[in-house]
Amino acid sequence: MHLPLRDFTAQVAIGKFYLREVEITNLQTTVKINADRVLMNPVQLSLNGAPVNLTADVDLSVAGYKYDTKFSMVTVPLAPLVNSFQPDRKGKVGGTLTATANIKGQGTTGASMQKNLEGKFDAGSTNLNLDISQLRSPLLKKIIGVIAIVPELTKSKDLTSAAGSLVGALAGSKSAPEGKGGWADELSKSPLNVIQGQGDIGSGKVNLAHSAVQSPAFQAEAKGVITLAEVMTNSTLNIPLSIFVRRGLAESVNLVPANTPTNAVFVKLPDYVTVTGTVGKPKEKYNLVALAGSVVQGVTGAGVGGKTGSVLQGLGGLLNKGNTPTTTPAPDQNPGPAPQPNAGNQKSLPTTNGPPATSALTNKLTTNATVNSVLDLFNRTKKK
Repeated sequence: MHLPLRDFTAQVAIGKFYLREVEITNLQTTVKINADRVLMNPVQLSLNGAPVNLTADVDLSVAGYKYDTKFSMVTVPLAPLVNSFQPDRKGKVGGTLTATANIKGQGTTGASMQKNLEGKFDAGSTNLNLDISQLRSPLLKKIIGVIAIVPELTKSKDLTSAAGSLVGALAGSKSAPEGKGGWADELSKSPLNVIQGQGDIGSGKVNLAHSAVQSPAFQAEAKGVITLAEVMTNSTLNIPLSIFVRRGLAESVNLVPANTPTNAVFVKLPDYVTVTGTVGKPKEKYNLVALAGSVVQGVTGAGVGGKTGSVLQGLGGLLNKGNTPTTTPAPDQNPGPAPQPNAGNQKSLPTTNGPPATSALTNKLTTNATVNSVLDLFNRTKKK
């Protein structure tokens, strides 16, 4: 595309304008056009009192256009934006958003972005006061569900009933209660305050270097890769989650490792789940040994090792394949002290997963036969 303008420069200044609750003041920009090149530098404005800056360099001579953009905003109030563009959530989201991004690319189709998109981003919101019942993200809901179910499993008096709870929960026949029992009450009283993420884009991938969701009761952190597809919603996910809970909650279900610092506010749980699937249809891949290990530790106060490790390994095979136990060796065949989950706060998180996962829960289990097989497996461990 060639514009009928050469060496054209325009300066724009707007004192104030409104859109519902959105207020933009002191907008200033300089636009330069030279045939097939458009440069906007700078674009400055105040969005509900917070500074926003943007530059854009666009080459129209290239098919699909070639662009280089830089963007920043500092402590932009979220309430006016949410109230204006999502009126059904009016008054339910607060806090501010700070973000920076530098994005380059050519073309706007999925295929062109997969090939050419590159850049960096860093965004974070604080003081959201977002009630968990207002969550719309399937991923965030899944995180809450994984956290809430832990005490429901560990409150069992013996391994047999705990195993039944575990299988039922993962199979979908039982889930953490909403608004009562387990940690559901604590989580519902602890609105999300922080959501943040940073990473880079290039070579057909989005590398999520760090992301976090935090409330007074828990925090979840993630880092991983999104592999871009020509259809963006088909981009694949591989994002392990690290989950921390408030120390008092971990103590209530006997999940605080002996080496946890006395001043640690949050305690890290084993790495229970990795987000897989696609952007359009995210799925959860459970680390069955780690999840069942928490059941064993909560019920017995002991770590995973020896015969218990073998039982957990068999459990993973049953959940994955149906009714046939796996023949893969257990993670620890020697009795003795078991590895404990790492503890600490969000500033000193490990970058590797905990106990190795046996396999994904690829098929939803709904039959009583599978549950009974697992319970029978636990019962057999009691015999001498």
